[in-house]
This record gives sequence, C-alpha cells and structure tokens, in this order.
Amino acid sequence: MKFYEVDNKEMPWGDYGSLLLSGMSNLNENNEKIIERTGPYLPPIYISGLWDLIVSDEVKSQLDISGLTGFELQKIKKGKIVDISWHKWRFESDDPEFYPKSGEPEDYIFEGEHSNMASDAVGNLWIMNLTKDGFFVQEKLSLSEHYDFFIPEGKGIVIVSEIARHWLESKLLTEWIVFKELIVIDRKRNVT
Repeated sequence: MKFYEVDNKEMPWGDYGSLLLSGMSNLNENNEKIIERTGPYLPPIYISGLWDLIVSDEVKSQLDISGLTGFELQKIKKGKIVDISWHKWRFESDDPEFYPKSGEPEDYIFEGEHSNMASDAVGNLWIMNLTKDGFFVQEKLSLSEHYDFFIPEGKGIVIVSEIARHWLESKLLTEWIVFKELIVIDRKRNVT
C-alpha cells in the first residue's frame, strides 16, 4: 500500500497566502486549542499549525461514516474569525489585494476585527486527533500498523494511506491540499 505526506497547497504571496489559507491554531488561557482565521470562506480540509488537520462540519459528517482509521474528531473552539474573502482574490497576482498595516502576515488576524457573521458562516470546526505510528529511517517511513491518517514519531507531518487519498479525491476535498508519495518500509511484511 502507498502512503503520502499531506500538506497545504502552495499559495501565492508567500507567508501571506499561507496564513490566509491555514489560519492559526493556538492555545487559549485555559490551555485549550483554538482556531483563529479568516472567513466566511473555509477550505473543507486543511492543515493549521504544524500538523493540526482541521475539517468543516460537512467533512466531519462524511468522515464519521467513511470507515477510515487513525483519528478521532474533536470539536475545536473558534477564536477570532476575521471577514476576509481571500479566495476571491487574483491568485496570479504577485501581491495579495492588501497587506496588514504592520506588514506581518499574522496581523491579517491579530489586527482584524472579529466578525460574528463570518464566524457563523464558517460553522463548527473539527480537529482530527491523529494516531501516532511509524518513524523515518533515512528518509523512508517505517511502519508497523496501517492507519489511514496518522503522524509519525519525531516528525511533524500528516500522512494518509492510499485509501484515504482516494477517499479525499472522490469527495472533491483536494483543492487546498497536496500529496507527496513516501518510500515505506513495512515492518509488518518486512518489505520496501
């Protein structure tokens, strides 16, 4: 079976585009994970932070009945949601439609005003708490189990099985994510 590293699509505008796509996952004063981002548009599935795989309500409902393995879905609290419709901007342009006044990408959110309307439109957000499995040995993924979604020990990346990739593609959920095939050492079967 093939396995793939998942990442967000490379965005135009460098760190500005990346922040607009992924938002930020942080810990609040109660040590609870929260998402702060733009809205009302929300990619249906994306990575925020290093490996927080975030999904919309609709995708959560589909995952609940998918039969895919290696994760538990947990509702995640929303922090500030700023009304910026970046998905309608000209992606072929060298610059975003506007920069934050400070010039820092995260200030799209920090300097922006929270919008209840954008937050309501975003709906509930869910984090996929991923199983840890495998580790890398000289750029090869060494596996003992076969989950559909997981994080390897010692490396902050999200990995999906070929089955999960096909499922995501069949549900048209790959507009904002990309896949990179990995070389796998299968410890269960002792093959490469």
